[in-house]
Amino acid sequence: MRLHQTALFFFSLLIGSTTLASDRLNLPQLSADFAVNGTELQAIFQRDPNRDNQELPPQLAEAVLSSLSADFRNACHGMMPDFGAAAAAQSTWRWSVTLLHAESSQGVQNALLALRCTVHVPDVTFYDERLAVYLSGSTRILKMVALDQDCTNCSDTYHLHFRQKFRNPSGYLAELSVEHTTENPCCDGGDTDSGERWVLIHVPSGANVLAFDKEAYHYNHDDQDGDTETNCKADVAYERDTAANLKAVRTKTGCTENGQFKAPETTARYIWDEAKSRFHDTGASTPAP
Repeated sequence: MRLHQTALFFFSLLIGSTTLASDRLNLPQLSADFAVNGTELQAIFQRDPNRDNQELPPQLAEAVLSSLSADFRNACHGMMPDFGAAAAAQSTWRWSVTLLHAESSQGVQNALLALRCTVHVPDVTFYDERLAVYLSGSTRILKMVALDQDCTNCSDTYHLHFRQKFRNPSGYLAELSVEHTTENPCCDGGDTDSGERWVLIHVPSGANVLAFDKEAYHYNHDDQDGDTETNCKADVAYERDTAANLKAVRTKTGCTENGQFKAPETTARYIWDEAKSRFHDTGASTPAP
């Protein structure tokens, strides 16, 4: 995932050491709560109301990241690939924070944030993002939400975007687009996986209550049998109850292999379970009629 835009960043550091020892290939997938000290983040809710998917100014980004553990913050520097001493002298790493969505009602405030680590090694710029939910009421908490299994030697990087929200009996559901790819300057070549996953995050709990693939791409290189490219795309439909709460999500997925239709086309239906506060699959994906 390459970055082709400029932005304001903080925690900027020019690495002048002779080598770069990469501790991991991407940021940690972390599920943890952190207490937020101070009131700086309250300024999030005083900004332009049309603020979805907007980068925070550096002082607010610093207030977010200073609440997290040092291990997580240091992981940004740790994911820089080692391209040798000459590249190390010109390499940089930076943190920034994007406000995906924010709401304020009856003294309770919440915001979904994308924490981005951007790495620049000469001629190569890439980034990785993680999700955090900021909750402000009687206490102020920053909840890190893992969107995948943690893997220290996986090359997957992620980009988050807020799509829409749905009513829910115990809060609301935020739908996020999570773009992911294994294309990483650490490990060029070989098979490639990428795509777009849609996830529903329950607010205020911060729970990941549903995730499904909207698009998926897989490239397999085989010297003997030839290369294979597989593309899958899903049509998505939503069902609501009489109170306009989201009660079910339906998907219909079709795939092609090297440009030709690949059977079968499948459907799935996920129903909201109020007792467990999450969606559950009504059964294994079935061939579409």
